[in-house]
Amino acid sequence: MLTFFYSNVLIIIHFTLQTEEPLEQAVKFLSPLQLLAKDRIETHLMAFEIYFRRQKPLLMLQSVKRAWALDPKNPTLHTCLIRLALFIEQMKGAEGDVHPAVWEVLKSGLEPIMGSKPALELNASYLKENASHLPALLCGYKMLYLLDPSKQSECVSNVTRMDQTLTGVSLQNGSNFNWSQFTGKSFSQN
Repeated sequence: MLTFFYSNVLIIIHFTLQTEEPLEQAVKFLSPLQLLAKDRIETHLMAFEIYFRRQKPLLMLQSVKRAWALDPKNPTLHTCLIRLALFIEQMKGAEGDVHPAVWEVLKSGLEPIMGSKPALELNASYLKENASHLPALLCGYKMLYLLDPSKQSECVSNVTRMDQTLTGVSLQNGSNFNWSQFTGKSFSQN
């Protein structure tokens, strides 16, 4: 049943993209998915992406916490954490516009996951802990580039190194990675 459910996800997403308000339709699609597939990390990562685009920090936090409970080492979850941390940093500039209770919930919700580390330090720790796992390196260096674009050459160098110590090396990992993030052109453009 769950396989059938996920196979229809693409059909529903296709129709969602054809609407005037795709994010509203995505939320309508997400609600039953959160009930029927709450034990799948992909559900919560998808929820994060929707709420990130809608700029809903408390719902982003909820998605991150649920995903964290399922797989705290997931590389995609790491990208969500860093992006949430950056979003919160940007919100601090508009601190008067945000209710103090929202700040308190965000702070207390992220404390068990991130501690008091800033995003750059959290990412550096993640890269160090996962130095031999290719999917984690791809996501970690993508986040390093997001945090500090001046480190482009370091990021490209590290994600393209291939040695025998790396685990998780597969054609799928390499082809799913968005190389244009680092180079400004797609991989097929050479």
